[in-house]
Amino acid sequence: MILGSKKPSAEFLAKYGKDNELPPNFREITEKEFAQSKFFIYSPDFWEYRQISKREDCEKFKWGKEQGSYIFSLRMAYFFDGTGIALEHDYWAGTVRYFSFAICDHEKREQRNVGNCLNEYTCVACGYKETVDSSG
Repeated sequence: MILGSKKPSAEFLAKYGKDNELPPNFREITEKEFAQSKFFIYSPDFWEYRQISKREDCEKFKWGKEQGSYIFSLRMAYFFDGTGIALEHDYWAGTVRYFSFAICDHEKREQRNVGNCLNEYTCVACGYKETVDSSG
């Protein structure tokens, strides 16, 4: 279920998966990584509620073993640059786990100065461009 003003296109679904699939580059992150993520800097473009039910995905992230069930729910926040944060909770244990996902990890970037403190970063892998004002 998608929540927000933007509705997913067929292109989006091809990139991020659908229904009960994990999105690309899905990995668990620490509480510190979550606290320092885009989640607290930018507003998500939209939210999605997704239940993961593929047994091999659940086993990879150690979901469902104690409960005897292989369905886990994610609350997923999608950001403008093709990245996202997902939250999963265990009501009975009172715990939350944090995950990130992305169409591209944007790890290798080229930097170009376009003004005083204005820098443009381009992802070498996918071509995504982001301009950052580093003046403070």
